[in-house]
Amino acid sequence: MPNVVYKSAFAASLVCVAVLTGCSSPQEDETSSADTRTVTHLYGTTDIPVDPQRVVVLDAGNVLESVLALGVEPVATVVPKTTGTWPDFIAEKLPENAASVGDSEANVDVEKVIGANPDLIIVTSEDESQREFYDNVSGIAPTVAVGDVAKEWKNTLRLLGDHLGKQDEAATLLSDYEARVDAVRQELGPDPGTASFIRVRADKLNYMGYEGSFIWTTPKAVGLRSPEYQDVGTAEDSFFEVSLEQTNLLDADRIFVVTDGAAAEPGQFLDTVTSNPLFGLLQGRIEYLPSNAYLFGSIMKANKMLDVLES
Repeated sequence: MPNVVYKSAFAASLVCVAVLTGCSSPQEDETSSADTRTVTHLYGTTDIPVDPQRVVVLDAGNVLESVLALGVEPVATVVPKTTGTWPDFIAEKLPENAASVGDSEANVDVEKVIGANPDLIIVTSEDESQREFYDNVSGIAPTVAVGDVAKEWKNTLRLLGDHLGKQDEAATLLSDYEARVDAVRQELGPDPGTASFIRVRADKLNYMGYEGSFIWTTPKAVGLRSPEYQDVGTAEDSFFEVSLEQTNLLDADRIFVVTDGAAAEPGQFLDTVTSNPLFGLLQGRIEYLPSNAYLFGSIMKANKMLDVLES
């Protein structure tokens, strides 16, 4: 659960919000009602602006990426906890003056959120675990909680499109993606073969299950399949650790080595993996990808995967 940085300004600001709301005129109330609508989200219903102008996104992954893909420029967000940076194709969509209010899983600075003067806050959660965090920030501005489940990235995009008044944009993004999937599927033919997605972490080696992981959704859509000797996995269990002695389990027609940033540094675990004699016996075509650009994500990363698959 995010560790919100509580400061005296937070409590004071909430008091100010309550006072200002209580002192609003009937005309202001009518205008406010006319310019808002009620949406349903993970934690209930919230009245949000019809056309939000100052959106704060307290997520650095799928939800933020979807917001950016829809053409919305957040006034504040959090940075990725592990790397502190985004891939270039995501970073270039972020406005230069977007405030950083913490990282993706902890230390959200509430004073900075207040300072961004949001008219809509978006938080992410898979269940009730973020309820306290949601309750804390929802006193600042209308707040919606959006689910973030790896395989449900299309639904997340549609939902955010609805919340942000960008339904047409969401539909167009998905329609264009499906058209690209069809084109790549035809290009690869009726039997494109098998694929293996390996994640190299700081000191661990995993392969990604065919079911449940985001990174498999696009390869699966164009007809690729996992080797029979790999566990297909589930939404709840999509990472499977293997030892260096089990490197044979990673073989496939196409082998994607998806590496975390630190593990790719000289002398780090990627070197250990690739210098293993068993790795040299793999028969498939090996391709290297950075994990922050492909492992988890949204419509933008799904399209990046299509770029790879058609190359």
